[in-house]
Amino acid sequence: MTKTRQPNATPHFTLIQGLYWMTYCILVSFSSVYLLNRGFQNAQIGILISLSSILSALIQPVAAAKADHMVRIALRQVCAIAALSMVLAAAGLLLLPGKLPQAVLYMVLLVVLQLLTPFLYSLAMDCHNNLIPLNYGLARGFGAVTYSIASATCGVMTAAVGVKALPMTLVALTAILIPTLLTFRYTGPVGKALPRKEALDQPADDTPFLKKYRQVPLLMVAISLLFTSHNILLSFPYQIVQGIGGGTEEMGTLLTVQSIMDIPAMVLFSLLLRLASSKFWVKVASVSFFLHALLT
Repeated sequence: MTKTRQPNATPHFTLIQGLYWMTYCILVSFSSVYLLNRGFQNAQIGILISLSSILSALIQPVAAAKADHMVRIALRQVCAIAALSMVLAAAGLLLLPGKLPQAVLYMVLLVVLQLLTPFLYSLAMDCHNNLIPLNYGLARGFGAVTYSIASATCGVMTAAVGVKALPMTLVALTAILIPTLLTFRYTGPVGKALPRKEALDQPADDTPFLKKYRQVPLLMVAISLLFTSHNILLSFPYQIVQGIGGGTEEMGTLLTVQSIMDIPAMVLFSLLLRLASSKFWVKVASVSFFLHALLT
């Protein structure tokens, strides 16, 4: 009996990643450009971004637990609903000029964007668990390509027509993302992962996770510190560029070069894992994060 060949989900997931990372570029990397123009001060921008990150961290475990136990709605539909909320919030930025509405709507956009990240990872993992071919490194590499395109385009657009170009572009991208997510039907049955015989044959292990993996808390602290440094550079590139006499076009060029440099590692990630373990590459990456901050 011949096995039915599973369709390759890579092209479709690559498109999702491309659209997602363009929206990420606009919302995060151009946050200072937009919010400074709307009358916010640097300290207020920092508070707004940090509050959105805290809210996202609090909501993510609850949202993930709910998503794991859903039987009436698929994960791709949850992602599409999140994208729809981003369309509405971005449209609100264009229609509601007051400082308070702008702050609330921008926080909503940042929180939902950060919620989408693990859900998209879950879409990829669902494909993996159901033995559906998906090259995540290639898809994520394309995300870096589109991030670089968005960086260069938004830098030129904001210099030419003003910051209203940012929420307008965001509305368009997230509107395209919705049907792209809804048509991603490569995953397994709703609320039911494909069982693995070897997992079923093993006795249940009731050891608490953190007791079983004692190094995880230390790893979480280390990653938190690395990303604190990384997010400062990611959220405030405009101020850094302004400090040496640049503007939005120069910031767009900076972000474009930065994202292009990400592409080789992402596309060749499977090859890198064959050369050395993920533990080794995490150490290399941590040194790179440090050098990045030092050179900046």
